[in-house]
Amino acid sequence: MAKSKNATVIEWIGKRCRELRLRKQMTLKQVANNMGLQSHSVTSDIEGGQYDMKITTLLKCVKAMGVTPGEFFASMPPDIKIFGSGRREPTRERG
Repeated sequence: MAKSKNATVIEWIGKRCRELRLRKQMTLKQVANNMGLQSHSVTSDIEGGQYDMKITTLLKCVKAMGVTPGEFFASMPPDIKIFGSGRREPTRERG
């Protein structure tokens, strides 16, 4: 997967999901079914970078494609943006 300095983590996750799904020759519906969803619209939104999901949903998606979280995140660029336009980064940590 090509690295993009402008991609947010949500966009990267979507591209990575699509890359793995196509490599495994799976349809959106098959991934959705493996995640326990009745519709493939969520998996489509994930791949389009339009779905800011909970970590549990991400892990279901990763498992549905038959990879480990380590394999999924292995190619994530270290300088990826966590927040996209329209969201502010936190200025300090809360203790």
